[in-house]
Amino acid sequence: PFGAQAVRVAPAPEGEEGHGAEEGIAGELPRGPEKPLQEKEKLTFLKRCWRDILQQDLPVLLLPLWLYRRPAQTLLSGIWATIFAVLAIVLLQGASSVRETTISYTDRDNSIRFSLDRRLDGDLLVWYEVSTVHVNQKKFIENRDRFVFGSLLSAGYMCEDAETIAEARWRRAGDANFISMLEGLPEDAKFRPCGLTTVAMFTDEFRLFKVGSEGQLSAIELDESDIVLPCDERMWTDKVKSAPLADPAGPRYTLEGVASWIPNANFFNHLKVWYRTTASTVVRQLWARIRNGLEAGDYALTFQVNSPIWRTHWKVEQKYLIVSESHPLGNVGSMRFLGVTCCVLSVAEAVMAVIFALLPHKP
Repeated sequence: PFGAQAVRVAPAPEGEEGHGAEEGIAGELPRGPEKPLQEKEKLTFLKRCWRDILQQDLPVLLLPLWLYRRPAQTLLSGIWATIFAVLAIVLLQGASSVRETTISYTDRDNSIRFSLDRRLDGDLLVWYEVSTVHVNQKKFIENRDRFVFGSLLSAGYMCEDAETIAEARWRRAGDANFISMLEGLPEDAKFRPCGLTTVAMFTDEFRLFKVGSEGQLSAIELDESDIVLPCDERMWTDKVKSAPLADPAGPRYTLEGVASWIPNANFFNHLKVWYRTTASTVVRQLWARIRNGLEAGDYALTFQVNSPIWRTHWKVEQKYLIVSESHPLGNVGSMRFLGVTCCVLSVAEAVMAVIFALLPHKP
């Protein structure tokens, strides 16, 4: 009645003539010209993301609907709350069972005496710790020897301003022990391994003695050989090669045929440990092991090397040496952190379980 032609959208019955019977759809509306494929693909990154959100693919994992309902969600939250609670108890109990002794010292100390109230059992771990050092910054982490990490992982590494012996000597000026390890190498020679990570290495060395009833000292062996993680050991394999020289400090090493400043095997192990930089401003690294524990009593810690550069250049007033028992789950700090994290997750899951349980039931 308004002059508009009626449109049929259903297929025409078989045998019916007219109204687009041959085409299968009568009165089909005309379509605009197809856009070229290149124009369809001209979408910005944000538009493509928005299109993917609007046109989501069907999920590959199809779970039954009952799993998303209130009773199942309540049960799952309760199960996870229990699991995290058990993990928190195990971790916190492990952290409280590990005994450790912390010795604070400065570069002005030659020796320190301390006492153990009770025996430390098993193989003990000797750690060093320095605080408020910014070794977790990107510019520090990337300033290391590219050759050590291989071509695949070292694309962003470079040794800027710490590539020659002269640059290393200038950055550790005032550290007599570090400078002595550079003796015999030309000023313009390559500093290998290079980088700020290497220049900032912790170089203090210790000796431990048991103090007898009459003041006599009995040396306790500090094993510096078994301190490197297997994955770190593999990273250095075939990269640094031994090249013994007539040097009383021990053999030198070479990287890519260039003489290195590394003096001996124990120092090389400490360098491997130091190269695994920490994620925080507190650096705590393994320095040695003590086999078969320590008896209760008095002990003396002496410093063969006590670098002053941490105080004079890097403003670290206190350094720490920590003697602790070992535990299969890690050190005290890591177990305590993970235990507290599991406590928080357990409480969160328990709260969700209560919320699901108290929600009104809707059929």
